[in-house]
Amino acid sequence: MTDKLAQNEILCRDLAMALEKGEGGLRQVPMLVKLILEKDSWRERRIGNSRKRVVRFERFEDFVREKPLEGLGEDPALLLKVVRASGDVEAETLLDAALKRPAGRPKGRAEIVDIINDSRPTGTSRDAALRRLRKDAPELHERVVAGEVTPHRAMVLAGFRKEPSPLERAKKAVLRLSEDELAEFLEWVKGARRKPGGTP
Repeated sequence: MTDKLAQNEILCRDLAMALEKGEGGLRQVPMLVKLILEKDSWRERRIGNSRKRVVRFERFEDFVREKPLEGLGEDPALLLKVVRASGDVEAETLLDAALKRPAGRPKGRAEIVDIINDSRPTGTSRDAALRRLRKDAPELHERVVAGEVTPHRAMVLAGFRKEPSPLERAKKAVLRLSEDELAEFLEWVKGARRKPGGTP
């Protein structure tokens, strides 16, 4: 019979070591985060050689912040940043949900709530789109996770963003042109606007 608490400890220690190893280890972090969150390995595990020493957590952010051997001893915002940088949308989604501040008044450990709140994506960022899709359009969020559509396209399909008009796109593009490129563009526009008889 397998010892689930011991298996939980192995996964959690692997994540702690991957975070310590630097660039080589960081590539493993998204996969380990997914496993730990999917299996709830962080909630309860046996640590050390003693069969009697069991550690339990109610909140994932407490597990992340708690010093080793009980926890990871890491800043939750930093862990989220590492996973976001990996581009693994599934790992990012799971971690973002696990670190999400619960509704209502925080119960203790307010410093963690503040850190997580500061790292919450806003505006038109990719992270903000993923959060909104996960909450309000889960079918489209699944398509983004599967790589079928981009977060921006999914936001447009959900009706959360408007596709810019050709005029809006042209205005943005013109602002990025150098003076020489702008002069060349304006000459092209004059030529494109001429009628077939040569009249401007």
